[in-house]
Amino acid sequence: MQTNTTQSFAEVTVIETAPVTDLVKMPYIRVDSKGRILYANEASNFILNGMNSKRDFIPTDFINRIPGMLNLNADFSVPVELSSKTIMLDIIGFEECGYISLYSRAE
Repeated sequence: MQTNTTQSFAEVTVIETAPVTDLVKMPYIRVDSKGRILYANEASNFILNGMNSKRDFIPTDFINRIPGMLNLNADFSVPVELSSKTIMLDIIGFEECGYISLYSRAE
């Protein structure tokens, strides 16, 4: 890649090396099959706060509200109320990778 200034090269480098999930404003959380949080982007803070997460595990009481949430073959959406706000939570398991992704389509 050819750039005209050092600043533009630095900006391009940051964008190229940042995880896509950090650049997207959609909340994204990755957990393992035991509920341990492997990754959460900044946009997911309102979900984690709403479920009273301590930032390392999804709380058991929240997991119990959504049967099948930690199934590595999960593929469903469910409305979830967090702090008097209902969001749609998409839960998609990636068995071959060993994690479950949680997405929210509405903030």
